[in-house]
Amino acid sequence: MKSITVILSIISFVTLTSLFAKDMDQIKKERHAIRVKENPGLFARAEKGDVKAIRALAYRYRKGEYLPKDLQKSIELYKKSAKGGYYKAQGDLGFMYSRGEGVTRDYVEAYAWMSASIKNGPESWKKSFTFKRSGVEKRLSEDELARAILLAEKYCKYKLAP
Repeated sequence: MKSITVILSIISFVTLTSLFAKDMDQIKKERHAIRVKENPGLFARAEKGDVKAIRALAYRYRKGEYLPKDLQKSIELYKKSAKGGYYKAQGDLGFMYSRGEGVTRDYVEAYAWMSASIKNGPESWKKSFTFKRSGVEKRLSEDELARAILLAEKYCKYKLAP
């Protein structure tokens, strides 16, 4: 009798857990639909070239927030925003290159994008990314650092008009 009670308890637990997981998936889908409906302007602004909106979409694809997780789409959007001159996208892109998140890890690219972000960002941003860039710099050979500095000069030209 006791073993039947235990088995029924296990079956109940597994069933409830499965239902809960399905409910959570449904809740996530509904939240996604609501979020997209609440902010349809984000997509429209991104399509018009608003680099801040493009970065916001890149972040959502990167994290899977309100949009399906898609690192390739995220990288594509981060690059578009970064080349449009948005310092936050430049920093995010540098960080992703340093970690190999969605791209092949490349410390030269990481250093260059972080440098652009530091040059183009406000003082509070510069401190944070100078520290992050120093970690990347330690991983570069002299030749790689020279290449990264040249590439950074190119990327620093991507900046928003005042």
